[in-house]
Amino acid sequence: MEESPLIEEIQVIEEIPVEEIPVEEVPVIEEIQVMEEIPVIEEIPVIEEIPVEEVPVEEVPVIEEIPVMEEIPNIETITLGKMKELLKQNIPKPNTLDSYVRTFQQVHNHFKIEDMRELFKTKEQEIISCIESNYTNSSTIKSKLCSVYKGYKILKIESELFKHKIDFYSTKQTLKQEKTKEENKKPIEEGNAIVEHFENHLEELKTTIQNDINENDNAMLNNWDVKVQLYCVLTIYLTYGVLRPSELINCLITDCDCDDTTNYINVNTKQIVINNHKNNRNGRKGY
Repeated sequence: MEESPLIEEIQVIEEIPVEEIPVEEVPVIEEIQVMEEIPVIEEIPVIEEIPVEEVPVEEVPVIEEIPVMEEIPNIETITLGKMKELLKQNIPKPNTLDSYVRTFQQVHNHFKIEDMRELFKTKEQEIISCIESNYTNSSTIKSKLCSVYKGYKILKIESELFKHKIDFYSTKQTLKQEKTKEENKKPIEEGNAIVEHFENHLEELKTTIQNDINENDNAMLNNWDVKVQLYCVLTIYLTYGVLRPSELINCLITDCDCDDTTNYINVNTKQIVINNHKNNRNGRKGY
């Protein structure tokens, strides 16, 4: 067995105290949060604003609503013959009717337009001028204008021109009548002499008729002799007053009152009543 080497006694060195070096306190670095990497946004180039050219918009015309036209009725042609029929329906007095018909015939013959409605609408002034050039008396002109204007009213055609002309000649006629009345005034004595003359003539006729009754068995009365007619007219005129022939011709001789449409003489009351006369718009006349 091998001899073990001597282990030399190891001197124990005193442990030299190590001076503790103060360690500076290192500040604790806070944990920095690592931010996620923000992607770099590329700079977007600014697009230059391109001016937009204003395109003119054509104005669309507003279409007005077109009214639906009513169907135009077929207007009847008014011939002269048809116009005469319409006059007969609207004018009851024979004398007035005859006068109006004559005027329409004259106007129709002058202008030679078949449709009276067309004639009235297109020749208003010409008709008036025609009448004024053919007549000089204001009363006659007014009468002719009134005749034609009646046709306007029957056909419902307005005519202010005819109205004004009729008013003009009416005023002119009235002024002339007033002037003539003043100039032609007769003394009362002259009027009395005229009445006395006719009264004497009435007595002569009465004697003649009475003699004929005795000698010829009423021959004059039966034959409606002219002297008998004159006797009747003079009796009426001297008893009741002067009447127009048109008012007298259809006059009834009766002993009682009649209706409001009849001309009559009541021999009991000695009164004559004329319901149908030229100026009947003013009411009936009584004598």
